[in-house]
Order: sequence, then C-alpha cells, then structure tokens
Amino acid sequence: MENLYNKVKEEIYDEAGITKEDRKTFCEGMLKHGCVSGAVADMLFKKFVINTLYDNFKEEIENLVSEYAEAEQKNRLEFLGSLNGADDVTDIITEKNLLCWFAFEEMVSKVYEEEVKNEK
Repeated sequence: MENLYNKVKEEIYDEAGITKEDRKTFCEGMLKHGCVSGAVADMLFKKFVINTLYDNFKEEIENLVSEYAEAEQKNRLEFLGSLNGADDVTDIITEKNLLCWFAFEEMVSKVYEEEVKNEK
C-alpha cells in the first residue's frame, strides 16, 4: 500500500523533472510559497486533491494533524484555524483541501530533508 510520503515524493519527481537541481529548486519553492503557489498544478483543483490525497490517505493526514496539534498544544479546531488559508474554510470540501495542502507541504519538507537536499 502506498503511503503519503511516497505519493508526495512521486509528485515531486514528476513535477520537478529529472535533475537533482530541478528537484531541489522545486522543493525549496514549495517550502517557501506552499501549494497556493501553483507549483503542483493538480493541487489547485479541489476535486483532484480530495480524490487523490484525502480519500486515499485520510488516516495519515488526520494523524499528521493530530501530531502537530498536540505538539502546539492545541485542539484540532484551533490547529486548523492556525493554518494559512483557514479563514476561507466554509465547508467540508474546503477543509479537506486545506488539510491536504498542509499534509502535502509537510511531506515535501520531509522528502526534501531526507532525500533531495543532499542528493548526489
């Protein structure tokens, strides 16, 4: 079974191209600007995001949210409210999209640190 980390890694390698410099630049841009930048075109389309990420990786995403909320000593709702874009959440679709963006960005950070940053 594919996990969220591997899915995001696959997206990085698909979106960024084949050179290590392209992957590094892509990740650094994503870490600086986030999904809202449009660096991953599919992440701009809520239906794709939810069908591809949330529905397939719901448990991992929710665990990640819980982990971060606990680390920040917030409940789930307080944590969600602290995310960039939380002011725009008016329905469950937008909430799922926000959660996917958060999880995607966190996984990009992890892939960058573990694999791309020091790629030889």
